[in-house]
Amino acid sequence: MKHMKHIKEFNIFRNKPKIGDYVICKEGLVNGQITKDGEDADLINFLSNNIGKIIDTNIIIADVNYDYLIKYYNIPKDIYLYFTGNSSFQIACGETRPIPGREDTRAFDLDDIVEFSKNKEEVELYIASKKYNL
Repeated sequence: MKHMKHIKEFNIFRNKPKIGDYVICKEGLVNGQITKDGEDADLINFLSNNIGKIIDTNIIIADVNYDYLIKYYNIPKDIYLYFTGNSSFQIACGETRPIPGREDTRAFDLDDIVEFSKNKEEVELYIASKKYNL
C-alpha cells in the first residue's frame, strides 16, 4: 500500500489537470500564514471538502502567475471574499469587488491540487474515502 501512494503521486505529476477536470485543492497559505481558526479554517475546510472545476490555465492575477483558475459552487457567505478572482494581497488591501468573469473562482498552482479527475464521481470517492479514513 505504501508503494501505491508513490505511484499515485508520480501519476499526478505525469498527468497534469486540464480545463474541465474536477479537483480538490488545499490552501497552503491564507493571507501569508496558515491558521486553524476563524475564516481561514472555514476556507481550508471548504476547499478540502468541496469539488471545484478548472475553467482556465496559466492565468495572471495582480502580476502573479497561477497554474489554474478553479470555479466553485455553493460558497458560504463568510468566505465568499476569497472567491472573487482577486489575489490574497488585493483582498488584504480591501478589494472586494469580483473581477468580471472570475466570480466564484480561486487561483491555484499545481502543488495545491490534491486530487483531480475528468470524472466528478472519482473526486467524490476521494472525499468519501477521506471522510471515513479509508
